[in-house]
Amino acid sequence: MDKPTKVSEELVKFQEVYTPSTILGVYANALRTSADGRIVIAKGVYQQAKNQREYGGYYYDAIKSPNDKSSLKAKVSNLLRSKLENNNTYVFRGYIEKRINFSSIELVFVVDEILQKEKNQISDEEIKRFELIQKKISKGFRDFETIVKESIYNDTVLKIANLYGSTAIVHKDFEKGIADVSNRFKITDHRCNFVSKNDLIAAIRKLKNQDYDVIAFIRGGGDTASLEVFNDPELGNEAINANQILVTAVGHTVNETLMDKIADKKFALPHDYGNSLKVWVDQAIGEQSKSKSRFIDQVKKDLTKTFSDQISTLKKQLITKNTEFETAQKKFKEMVEQNQKDKTATLLANEKSHQTSINSLQEQIKAKEKANLTSIQSLQEQIKAKEKSNLASTQALNEQLKEKEKTNQAGIKSLQEQVKAKEESLKVIQANNQASYDSLIKDKEKLSAKLENLGKAKQNIAIYIAIATIVGFALGVVIKMFF
Repeated sequence: MDKPTKVSEELVKFQEVYTPSTILGVYANALRTSADGRIVIAKGVYQQAKNQREYGGYYYDAIKSPNDKSSLKAKVSNLLRSKLENNNTYVFRGYIEKRINFSSIELVFVVDEILQKEKNQISDEEIKRFELIQKKISKGFRDFETIVKESIYNDTVLKIANLYGSTAIVHKDFEKGIADVSNRFKITDHRCNFVSKNDLIAAIRKLKNQDYDVIAFIRGGGDTASLEVFNDPELGNEAINANQILVTAVGHTVNETLMDKIADKKFALPHDYGNSLKVWVDQAIGEQSKSKSRFIDQVKKDLTKTFSDQISTLKKQLITKNTEFETAQKKFKEMVEQNQKDKTATLLANEKSHQTSINSLQEQIKAKEKANLTSIQSLQEQIKAKEKSNLASTQALNEQLKEKEKTNQAGIKSLQEQVKAKEESLKVIQANNQASYDSLIKDKEKLSAKLENLGKAKQNIAIYIAIATIVGFALGVVIKMFF
């Protein structure tokens, strides 16, 4: 049999082994209070959960304590939920349920009845301010001091828009505070009516669309009522939506406005704002000088060590290279001597081979010259024979040409005589045609006279018709002959 392990021995000591869910169930049942199984009256601010779905006819919202951030999950029926208004204070009647939620025990207040709606101690405007602060927290606060110092380290210039009241003179306090470091920034002054919310919103919209890095609200104190505009949620929302760093210096050390709460950096007075910029610039320059000095010392140490190591390494490499060079030089000398011997023997052999080739080529050239001379003589004889043959052919062709010329001249003369005879014959025919035409004209005149006489003799119609037929036939014959 296997021996029992240490783990199995430990398990034997306990009568039961629990799972995590069993442990949670045990402690959930162990938590007993006087409120268990009883109706409880609870008072708090009802907060409706966003995008919550219905589960079995119930919604899971929250009831928040009026005086702190504590809240309790509330199970509300669909019917009761329709009667509740978000962010309002109510007195509820219900009971407590204990639930195991993953690794925790959760308490849920099941609302059974709405007893009373109390006047809300938190106004809608205060809720909006709270939501704006939460929005700013989610967006994140930027460290204005760090950004100013980084601009000095990186030798860049921050562009700052200082917004003053229409007739305020507190810009002088800011200038005294910033003193001689104002040239480290590109600062532009702007003015608007600090009492008008609309003017302030318009100014923010104008400035946020320009290439400023910082927008600062600066005023020189005044009564508390004049600060109320800086608590306006609409103005605060416009300021949060700007991408620039938001700075406030509204001249009050006690009263903190909404704009102060959502600002990336808040100053009590305009002079404090300007003086802080000066202090940060001086600190950055001092830190930069110390950093440069430390950096230079460290670089010197690093370079000295690096150069020492490199020199030592180079010395070792030089010794190694000298040894390698001497060995290579010796080998090279031996190779040169051997190459000279090999080249001398090769040159002598090549010289003999070349001389033999030259003698052979000279003999071939002589043989070619003899063969070419014989060919030239044969071609010359052929040329002479061709010249004699061409001369005889040329003479025979000349005689043939002469005979052809004689024959052609005789043919031309015969054709000329034929043309002349044809012309005379044509003249005779034209003369005969003219005589025939004249005769026909005379006959036509005679026939016309006869026809005129026949027209007068109406009684001889048959004779007239016969004559007309004869005359028409005769005319047809004459016209055919004429044309």
